[in-house]
Amino acid sequence: MNEREPDERERREAEALARALEGDGTAEDIPQDTLQAAALLRRTAGEGDLPADRRRAILEQIAPEPADRPARRGRLRWLVPAGTAVVLALVVAVWGFGQLTSRKVAPAPEPVRLPSPALELLASQARAASGSSRDLAFLGESMRSYRRTLYDALAERYPERS
Repeated sequence: MNEREPDERERREAEALARALEGDGTAEDIPQDTLQAAALLRRTAGEGDLPADRRRAILEQIAPEPADRPARRGRLRWLVPAGTAVVLALVVAVWGFGQLTSRKVAPAPEPVRLPSPALELLASQARAASGSSRDLAFLGESMRSYRRTLYDALAERYPERS
């Protein structure tokens, strides 16, 4: 590596840091950031631990013993309304389902009995299949008559609504 040589100011600060780490020197001749660095290094090295009684006092201040803590009723406080809401929702769902299934529904209407085609219509269809134009004209007349009968039966069963 190509590191440069430390200048005079850096040397003075390094010496002050060494004195601070050893506990020598006064606060006036040591820069503030050097003192903070020394305290940090001491703390991470395991030196400067708090006495046991001071540690206990701070710990009690931060996290009191379980007996000193107020009773935790947070879960119970929310459990009762939440449980009530769930039960109420189930009651409404069951009641609503019961209402849907107990509705009176109109019985299904009887299917319409459509009139059967006359034997004459079936015979004219068979003749028209041969291709004669006279037979086709007769089939048209027979179909008109059957359609009228069919539409009358449907109109009787399903009257028009106004």
